[in-house]
Amino acid sequence: KKINKDLLEGNAVVLFAYGLSGSGKTFTVFGPDAADIPEAWFKHATPFAMWGIYPRLAYDVFGVKDESWKISMKYFQNVVDIVRDLMSPTAEERNYKQGMRKDEDGFMDILWCGAAPLDSWNDLRATFLVANARKAISPTQFNHQS
Repeated sequence: KKINKDLLEGNAVVLFAYGLSGSGKTFTVFGPDAADIPEAWFKHATPFAMWGIYPRLAYDVFGVKDESWKISMKYFQNVVDIVRDLMSPTAEERNYKQGMRKDEDGFMDILWCGAAPLDSWNDLRATFLVANARKAISPTQFNHQS
């Protein structure tokens, strides 16, 4: 609830998960996110017990969203020194230092990564479904679906 309060008061909120492969980063942030399972968070239009932090926060924000608000989504995957833009139809990859700059509000951004405007909770769910399919998945010794 503190994250929701901070965000709705106009403060920047960043969800950053760091840890070993298979340690639960994706599950903590999103909950189940595989498109081929019924528990995938984006398949549920209303709160679902297995949702992670991100869908819970986003659902609440879209629930109070005013028409004057502009919400956009960037979604990228960072593996070692490579960034993969999951919003790009070709899942473009570059070195993480390319295009990394502070935006007009002073926050770090990767300028070449695409963004999509979102008008509703359902826009977010549909956009995530498409972008998430572009994730690079490679087995590791710790997690066969990493």
